[in-house]
Amino acid sequence: MHRKEQAGLTLLESHLDDFEKAGGERWETLCLMAKGVREYSETVCNETTVREVVGRVLINSLTLVNPTYDPIGICIDPLAATMNHSCNPNAVVSFDGPSLNVRSLRDIGADEEVFISYVDITNNPWRRQKELCERYFFGCDCAECKAGTILQSSAVPSGDEPFLSIESHAVDLLDSAKTSVYAENAVKALEQGMLLVRDSGVCPVFRQPYASLRQQLAVSFVAAQEWISAFAQMLKIYFEIDPILFPQPFHPVRIVHKWTLAKLVLHIAFLSVGEPGSVEKLAPYYLNYATVLWALLMEVEGNVYKSHGPETRFATMVRRKVEQVKVDMTRGDAAIPKLGKAELETQWSALRKVAHDKGLIIAVDLGWRDGAAFIAGYPAEDVTNETQRSESIRKAPEQTAIWHSDLASLLSQN
Repeated sequence: MHRKEQAGLTLLESHLDDFEKAGGERWETLCLMAKGVREYSETVCNETTVREVVGRVLINSLTLVNPTYDPIGICIDPLAATMNHSCNPNAVVSFDGPSLNVRSLRDIGADEEVFISYVDITNNPWRRQKELCERYFFGCDCAECKAGTILQSSAVPSGDEPFLSIESHAVDLLDSAKTSVYAENAVKALEQGMLLVRDSGVCPVFRQPYASLRQQLAVSFVAAQEWISAFAQMLKIYFEIDPILFPQPFHPVRIVHKWTLAKLVLHIAFLSVGEPGSVEKLAPYYLNYATVLWALLMEVEGNVYKSHGPETRFATMVRRKVEQVKVDMTRGDAAIPKLGKAELETQWSALRKVAHDKGLIIAVDLGWRDGAAFIAGYPAEDVTNETQRSESIRKAPEQTAIWHSDLASLLSQN
């Protein structure tokens, strides 16, 4: 560490008195970490000084994430640590390899303070306040916290104890699913959590922890190779959740979700050529995978310079994929593929139907699932059988071909 950085670190608050006053596991962990650091480094500093350093790191560190915003560690930057918290931030931190970037979420005027969020602002006010108090030793009194809501994500008063109990149980199930080695167990835990919040009767699909449970369920379906169920869940997130929780079209999390959806479309398109039986449940929708894939990629490419930065690794990866898809869709012609408005509207209408298909949004073919009809986000009485579902869809006007063979060469490379 350079002397300038070391000097900056010493200016940060350690909150050592707050750690000791709070006691419990956090204080014990800090003391144990300080003891280990002191013995390993063989420093001449006394234990109190080392504890202060460890406290500064624990309080002021940022979560280190990869380009797709998966947490991979912590980062301590004395300058970045001086940014204050807001539950309605005007900026977000991102990383590009060893570089830390601060991306604006809206226009920031001259002399206006730059705020980031220390916690997940899509959580309800009670959970945000709890995490801020326990981890950072302060409470937030911003307008959003005083109003008891943020980004429309909270529909339940923070004092509603029965729901808070349900929420806590659902969060525990979410945490257990994230650490589960087996996708089957993860799906079961996530479904149980989603049932709990759905049956509360006061939790819309975009409220936490409902939204995070669904996002993790999509990830678990991918791990279980239940591609169609993952596709339906991701579409529901795309249409009904992300636009509310992340209203900026260029919000990094929203862009990452779109990128993941595009990659899944590419994989399903590949299956439609090589293993058509594995995706036959999508046949009634007459999806044109090339059109859907290109439109999603255009959304990502058009916003990635704001979400991640034009010269970042993620932006470079997106541009390469766009060029690859363009070449394969046009057979090397330099012309950019044209998407007609009518075709896009037709395809997006079909995608919305997929997101609400009660037969697709669950993994009906998994042998380890019970026979009960679990429809996350839908009343049990709304479940329709496969015949009724297919018949209602087939009554829609016939659409164009399901698949552009022009993309076959691209798929063969993935």
